[in-house]
Amino acid sequence: MKTTLAILLLLTLVTACAASVDRISFGKKCHTVSDVKDPGVERTTTSYIWFYNKKTGLPATSEQCPPKEIETKK
Repeated sequence: MKTTLAILLLLTLVTACAASVDRISFGKKCHTVSDVKDPGVERTTTSYIWFYNKKTGLPATSEQCPPKEIETKK
């Protein structure tokens, strides 16, 4: 079982190297874009792990994340 998991992990890492991904960024970041099909609507993608190309840079920032809504108990 350990051998199988090790091989799967190794294959995952090797296939990631073949992509045009140069950098990895950790931490909660968001990327907000306007929806092309529905003008006036913004779509936000949130993730804690970002893969990006060093030439184009990372478009996501923590400042783009929407503020956390605080739930109040009644």
